[in-house]
Amino acid sequence: MATDSNTALQFGPAWCSRQVPTFSGMHDTHIEDGDDYSTITLADIFTMPPGDHAKGAGPAFIPSSYFDFDARKHASQRAKGSFVALCGDIDSGDHSLERIKGLMRGFSGKSACLIYSSAHARAGDMRWRIILPLETPVSFDDWHDAQHAFFDFMEEHGVEMDRALDRAGQPVYLPNVPAAHAKSGTRLRDEDGKPLYYDRATTGCNAPGLDITTGPIAVAIADIFRKRAADERDRERIRAEAMERRANKPQTEGGPVMEEFNKSNSIATLFEMYGYEQSPRNPDDWRSPKQTSDSYATRIMGDTWVSLSASDVGARLGAVCKAGCFGDAYDLFVHYEHGGDHKSAFRALYAERRTSAPVSAPPPVDADDPGWTEPPHDDDTQPEDVFMASVPDELAEEKPELDAVDAFDFNEADIPTRPWVIPGVILSGYTHMLAAPGGSGKSLFTLQIAIALARGLPWGAFVPRRKCRTLIINVEDDIDEQRRRLSAARTVMQGGDELRGMIDLVPDAATIVVAGRSPDGRTIRTMPIVETLVEYIQRREIDVLIVDPFAETFEGDENDNSEVKWAMKIWRDEIARRTGCAVYLVHHTVKHAGGGAGDANVIRGAGAIVNSTRISATLMPMTSEDAEMIGVDQAERHLYVRYDDAKANQSLKTNTARWFEKVSVTIGNGDKENPSDEVGALVPWIPPDAFDNLTGNTIKIILDKVEAGLPSGERYTGSGRGGSKESGRWVGCLIMAEAGLTEPHAKKVAGTWIANGVMVEEEYHCPVARRKKKGLFAPEKARPGEPK
Repeated sequence: MATDSNTALQFGPAWCSRQVPTFSGMHDTHIEDGDDYSTITLADIFTMPPGDHAKGAGPAFIPSSYFDFDARKHASQRAKGSFVALCGDIDSGDHSLERIKGLMRGFSGKSACLIYSSAHARAGDMRWRIILPLETPVSFDDWHDAQHAFFDFMEEHGVEMDRALDRAGQPVYLPNVPAAHAKSGTRLRDEDGKPLYYDRATTGCNAPGLDITTGPIAVAIADIFRKRAADERDRERIRAEAMERRANKPQTEGGPVMEEFNKSNSIATLFEMYGYEQSPRNPDDWRSPKQTSDSYATRIMGDTWVSLSASDVGARLGAVCKAGCFGDAYDLFVHYEHGGDHKSAFRALYAERRTSAPVSAPPPVDADDPGWTEPPHDDDTQPEDVFMASVPDELAEEKPELDAVDAFDFNEADIPTRPWVIPGVILSGYTHMLAAPGGSGKSLFTLQIAIALARGLPWGAFVPRRKCRTLIINVEDDIDEQRRRLSAARTVMQGGDELRGMIDLVPDAATIVVAGRSPDGRTIRTMPIVETLVEYIQRREIDVLIVDPFAETFEGDENDNSEVKWAMKIWRDEIARRTGCAVYLVHHTVKHAGGGAGDANVIRGAGAIVNSTRISATLMPMTSEDAEMIGVDQAERHLYVRYDDAKANQSLKTNTARWFEKVSVTIGNGDKENPSDEVGALVPWIPPDAFDNLTGNTIKIILDKVEAGLPSGERYTGSGRGGSKESGRWVGCLIMAEAGLTEPHAKKVAGTWIANGVMVEEEYHCPVARRKKKGLFAPEKARPGEPK
């Protein structure tokens, strides 16, 4: 439901009432006067209209609850801030609002979200800001990781983010539209002062805050932790290498000059001088000016710096080792002031030393040439040669009997990530299985997955990593029927010309048989069509192959484990692995699968079918139990289907159902004599939440009645046990009557209010039972938004 900020503060999720510091423009500071900053609630931000200030003077906020006089200082927010929202700034790419909304659904699901265009957005150059309130306030370190997980997700999908928003005190500008664009003078408001290009989208204030401990963001944060741990191990290895090399380095005549330079010049000072950027998270971490990535790959470790940047290694900065490079202050001076020429650097320092403090004893050689002795540095060694040992000629032709490697002789950061096409759903180079009963919409589902892949945009909870080309082999439906369904799907998914050339159909798919019986009828053999398929996939650069249904593509017994194993082996080894594409096989469930959603045992045929796939899933109609729990009329439950993981060897994500609703679409293929066809399509559907239909007025009525108690003098109870439900004393009965909710939804509302302290259970004297009993009260002081 739509809510204003006052209603949200009273009855909305906890994030609505969280206060954040706000100020006017980039120059508004309280450092001099020592006053606290004004604050604004997140709910107010979600409902505010755009201001009309000049771009640099517009209102801004910091997504932290710390608002003292020094709240705009990064160090203060890092130490004292409690961060309540993730924020994003998109200043390039001219992305549509629909695209950003789709990505947000893929990233944060049903969580609260606000998207609005920024001050200088205009036609052909739309720019966006995003605010994602958090379910629970977090420290700077956790917030910083969550911000980067958010940035990484968006950039994986082609949306460049302004990573300056990972700084603790960075201003986030609120909705604002000046009269004109500052540089070009383009009008941004019409003559009546109405914004010309401003646009926004929001979930409203009823949606929950983003929980960073579950879902895609939790997976991304875990990846950041693992990468950070791997980096720490590499840094320690590099530091140990540096100490060992220094200990073994022979003394040179120029040693005292270099030591004196290192004592007189801190690495941090030189980093600032040479254009390094300091990390907002760890002051010892820096980004080299040579880096092309957004990481802070260089760390100060005592009197040594170590870098994990390949760009620094390629630039021959300092000494090169297996995991990166390292050096001291003197190495920075050599590289940035003298282009890596150690002789030139030494002579410059020696001349400066003689000028400022002449020595009484003569130098080791004449004054014009102080006698540089080349230290055993690694400048003449190529990075790839540093740790390569030579192999004796007599062993060059020998081969071990078994090729094996040390299990832990690897750099974790060098392990390639899994080649997900759709994370948790489709993986390149593997076979997959989707099982569904007849009439469930499995063919519709696969056609629409192909459209989502072609667009590279989220479809509900399915978020492709990139645009992909798909080949569909559908044995059951002719090409005209497939095109009818594609037309309807294109309409509901808002596809356009970008789909052309991205999805291939096989007109006579009944001829596609990849495995057949041998002439003696005892074994399974590969059919000639396999090579044709491999050649087509490679030539057309197919990313995903969909086969519907699998059982029609081999001449064998699907209940025979041996035969199924060999048929599946052909799809896996001969097609998926040879081509690198993902093979997505569609299959049937057993009869009367019933409530078998997410259960691999309902997949029809021999167990080798499931065992030979990397990822299996089910697509099942809504059961009567599902309908009752969700609140769907039993007469309409046939319109809903659910997708569940049944087996996911490469993913440990939770087995959460993803729902779809079947809708009817009239396609444009008719005329006056022949009406256009009505064709089904699937649209992502989020089951209604218990709180969706609760208005502020209804909530007040319910809580007032709870506080007043029953006419008999008894109190409502929070449990349906002990006859309370049947007698009408259970508070859920009141909620169902006033709000029209189902019993499961009423139970959820009651439980939430009791847990949050909106309703409290206390002892009272019951006039009916003439003894003390426990009952519910809902005092005004316990309600959200009211003083306690």
